This record gives sequence, C-alpha cells and structure tokens, in this order.
Amino acid sequence: MLRNILLLLLLLLLLLLLLLLLLLLLLLLLLLLLLLLLRLLLLLLLQLLLLLLLLLSLLPLLLLLLLFLLLLLLQLLLLMLLLVVAAVTTTTTTTTTTTITTTTTTTTTTTTTTTTTATTTTTTTTTTTTTTTTTTTITTTTTSTTTTTTTTSTSTSTTTTTTSTTTTTTTTTATTTTTTTTTTILL
Repeated sequence: MLRNILLLLLLLLLLLLLLLLLLLLLLLLLLLLLLLLLRLLLLLLLQLLLLLLLLLSLLPLLLLLLLFLLLLLLQLLLLMLLLVVAAVTTTTTTTTTTTITTTTTTTTTTTTTTTTTATTTTTTTTTTTTTTTTTTTITTTTTSTTTTTTTTSTSTSTTTTTTSTTTTTTTTTATTTTTTTTTTILL
C-alpha cells in the first residue's frame, strides 16, 4: 500500500514536472515569438527610417524639379504675353501733292475801217488780250496698314486716294480801241 502511494506520488511529480516543462516550453516559444515580432518591428522601423532618409535626400531634387516646372510655366506665360503684344498695327500715311499750272494767253486784233466821206477816213483798231490761268492740284494719299498677328503673319493693306482739283481760273481781258481819223483836203 505504501508502495502504491509512493508510486502515485512519483507519477504526480512526474506529471508536474512535465507540466512545468511544457510551461517552460510555452514560455520559450512565447519569448521566441516576441523576439521575432521585435525583430520584425525593428526591421520595419529601419526600413521606415531608410525611406525617410531617402525622401529627405530626394527632397532637394523634388524642389529643383518643381522650380524648373515653375520657370517653364513662367516662360510660356511670358511668350504668350509677347505674342499678344506683338500684334501691333502700324499705319503709314504718305501724301503726295502735284500742282500743274497752265497759262493761256490769247491776243485778238480786230481792225475796222470806216469811210464816211470822200475826205475823212476813220480807222478803228481793237486789241483784245485774254489771259487764262488754270491751276490743277492732284493730291495722292497712300495709307499703308501693317498688322502683325500672333501667328507672325503680316498682311499689308494699301489704300490709294487720288484727288484731282482744278481751281483758280483767271481771265484777264484787255481791250484797246484806237481810232485813227484821216482828213483829206481836196484843192
């Protein structure tokens, strides 16, 4: 009987030892799992730190790229402004005035002989001088309009206006009447 009790006690002790061993194994496994988790966490933290350092090292390059894009945009805006300002209309007006003066002088001499009696002879001479002055003014106006558009094409429109004006007509008439009386005395 005592032997049986001792055997049971031994068995119980063995069972307790086994349980303790199992508990220790479980604890060891838990520690290993914790260590693995810590290692993974450390690796993740290291990767995050490396990524952050990489981003910090690439930040000047990103800033330079942004500055380059901004400068390119500003250049495009300035080019558009220059193209808008380049659409300038230039108008050139040239006026040419030509004056033609024509002077015509006409002299008419009329001689009238009248005999009234046998002793008296009357001669009348009429001289008519007509001066005609004609002034012709020709005014030519040339307007040239040059327009430069944003497509850098140039169109030229030329308008020519010719005005012919005839003015100043002066007529001068000079009439000279000469009367000659010849008296013949018959003896």
